[in-house]
Amino acid sequence: MTPISCANCCHNPLQTGPVGYPVGHCTRFKVTLLSPGHTTCGNLQRKDLQRERAETERADHARTFSTTFVSDLTTGKRSALVEEGTHPIESSDIVLREVHSYGIVSKIASLATLRAMSGVRAELALTSLGRSYFANCMRRDGRWTSGIHLAWWMLGRLPEVPQIELQDLREESTLHLDQRVDMAHWYVITARLLLLLDVANASRNQPGANGVPRLSALIVESFGSVPAGQGLKLTRFLAQRRSKFAAALPEKHYSAIAMKLHRDTAAEE
Repeated sequence: MTPISCANCCHNPLQTGPVGYPVGHCTRFKVTLLSPGHTTCGNLQRKDLQRERAETERADHARTFSTTFVSDLTTGKRSALVEEGTHPIESSDIVLREVHSYGIVSKIASLATLRAMSGVRAELALTSLGRSYFANCMRRDGRWTSGIHLAWWMLGRLPEVPQIELQDLREESTLHLDQRVDMAHWYVITARLLLLLDVANASRNQPGANGVPRLSALIVESFGSVPAGQGLKLTRFLAQRRSKFAAALPEKHYSAIAMKLHRDTAAEE
């Protein structure tokens, strides 16, 4: 995977590493990405970087690629590897339907719907779109609490082993199937952690954050303690530290932040 391609962009929530659908969908331009590893644009928000670093990379990327259309990764010209106006709202695949209709009612409503769905593809869509949603909120008003629901949802999933099905693996590989599945686990769990890290980092030195910034150190420790690609080992490591993660954002504190966010949002409408 090329890190600066659409395959590694949060606006394309249908793939993460070796997991997901064969083709992508850009929620920014509402187009189908026929070969997301060969396209990009100046709005790139990389899935493999923390939000602060991804924002810097995004600005640099926009100096080379257009922010108004999907480009060929090699030439920088408008790509032919997209299909305009492809919206399978009537598809029997509920994840595809929700991704293609993302934000029609509201973005947070779409994210809540994806959260309620089972399967790793729904989770990939949730983490990718959740990160793009939070990054946009931070650019707009700098309100870290806009990600509090996302952070709470991810905390609840940290000890869970992702349910990877054979059809969820989108790439051919010479690795043994067990190794491929474990690598897929790693990518899904990493996506959870990076979304949580985005919110935790943004909460530093902010009033009312209390223990939320402590999540950053716990996540960095987790990444540093388990070799890359060992998803099941990372899940076990996180499960052993469940109480530490929970102590950083207890339910009472989450509820208080969520209620204040709701009041502030209602007052602005």
